[in-house]
Amino acid sequence: ACIEGGVTIDENHLIAVPPRNLQGLLPGPTSQGRSELLPGEGWTWSPLTRYAPWLNCTWRLALDPRALLHLEIISFETGPKDTITIWQVNGHKSRQLLQYGGSEVPRSSFQSSKPLLVSFLSGNVDRGAGFLLNVTYIMR
Repeated sequence: ACIEGGVTIDENHLIAVPPRNLQGLLPGPTSQGRSELLPGEGWTWSPLTRYAPWLNCTWRLALDPRALLHLEIISFETGPKDTITIWQVNGHKSRQLLQYGGSEVPRSSFQSSKPLLVSFLSGNVDRGAGFLLNVTYIMR
């Protein structure tokens, strides 16, 4: 969900599957209108509907120093001018891993030993259904 001020997600928000490795789905922007359900392997059904205009969403994926974070883009359909940006954060420095909008992502998974920041900006026209990210915490 898109919440003003952003959301911080860590391994306490996810379920353990299998033990010691934590995994969970991070839905994209808040949906609007009629839902179209997508099945997920081993997960409950997730709604995928058109999102609201003028969104500015941020998700901070916190990370325990003893873990690796694996982020996979499961589904992705945004308006051509709406953008998702993924940053790797290291203290006060950050490195952009991806910035993209549209319906196909050039790179669908990332693994990091540093926290990640995911941001999404939408305009007012040509909105898509959004995106669904799978976040896995892997204990080292």
